[in-house]
Amino acid sequence: FGPPSAEADFEKREPLFRPDPLNKHPYNTSSRVDLPRAPAQPWLVPHRETPTGALVRFQAKSKALGNERDVLVYTPPGYQPEGAKYPLVVTFDGPTAVLALSLPIVLDELIAARKIPPVVALLIDNVDRGKELPGNPAFADFVALDLVPWVRRSYHASDDPRLTVVAGISYGGIASAYAAERHPE
Repeated sequence: FGPPSAEADFEKREPLFRPDPLNKHPYNTSSRVDLPRAPAQPWLVPHRETPTGALVRFQAKSKALGNERDVLVYTPPGYQPEGAKYPLVVTFDGPTAVLALSLPIVLDELIAARKIPPVVALLIDNVDRGKELPGNPAFADFVALDLVPWVRRSYHASDDPRLTVVAGISYGGIASAYAAERHPE
């Protein structure tokens, strides 16, 4: 039998986790600490006057991976399905990008401040993060050969690699580097 695993111990403690009620800077469901000389992060705060883009959820099936997953597509404020094509942002960990990183808010604020042009973003959820994201050729092929062409066709996104960003954090960062190396197009 032996001691409980770290994972089992975490599951028992998880309901006890809650934001610090005395923290003056809550961030989603977490507490945040700002160091005295840290630069301001104005893009994380939605401003009432900032136009907002749209976020739509789809189900995407992969024959190669034998599964299906949610994908989210962000379109910028004033999105038009004709005219100049939009730069494309592809990111992994879809729900984390929305809930923990506030990606739609960040994109809205950066676009409104004219720091970036209006973009279309594809936020891909994971089925098995530890298996799919760290350098999995079948997953990279699914993203590059199925999802990216679909979003480019369906949402007037550019097929120019110079106008395409693939991004992620941790395993998502590994997946983005691997996908970009495997499919530079």
